[in-house]
Amino acid sequence: MHKIRGRTFELTYAVSPELKLVKFYDFQLVAQDIDWRTIIQMNSNLNEREIYLPQIGIDRIINPLKLIYKGENTPYKLGKASGSKALKERYVSRHGQYTARFLKELRLIEGIKEEKSSEVYKCAPRIQASLERGDEDTTHRLIAEALLGFAPIQLIIEQTTNGEKELTKELIQEIFKQLEISECGGTTAPRRAQSIRGLTNWVARMAGIPIRRQGQKHLQPYIPYIYASQAI
Repeated sequence: MHKIRGRTFELTYAVSPELKLVKFYDFQLVAQDIDWRTIIQMNSNLNEREIYLPQIGIDRIINPLKLIYKGENTPYKLGKASGSKALKERYVSRHGQYTARFLKELRLIEGIKEEKSSEVYKCAPRIQASLERGDEDTTHRLIAEALLGFAPIQLIIEQTTNGEKELTKELIQEIFKQLEISECGGTTAPRRAQSIRGLTNWVARMAGIPIRRQGQKHLQPYIPYIYASQAI
């Protein structure tokens, strides 16, 4: 019997070389221990401040946090490290500021204004500690909990779990209107909706949240809601 564990699953199997056979005995999905219902309930003040919508994926959250921890902590350094190809410094810095603005909104980083210099960034204490330990699971859990406090994702989860809506870009754009997000209009709305959908899917996988995905009329369960415990 062999057991392997990945980030999102645990698999038990046996190998019979004589029969050229691999038999699978158990497959379990693994989710982070996140009380997502309580987090959403505690962060339900949806219209207290202007909401900034990013056009980024989860890697553009995780990697900048690692960069800031390593000292790439100014808008220019963050813009360069995040892949800006601009030739002028102010455009590179603007690229870094876009990323940092969302991380600050999630309270994953802080901005510190230093005398005679641009703003510098510092990871929030708990993120800083997890990065220092190299504890990737805790880092991901803290990011997921931060995203659960983000108003658009809160409403998406509410409408695709308690409600009967599917996770579509059209639903997300309707939520943008419901939240009266002023900066989102024209051709940018579908791109921003695509980014928020990707972040929602990642949070659902990390926290074990059952949501209705596009094209499904039922909840798609995650651990702790399903286990495959019979031989496959």
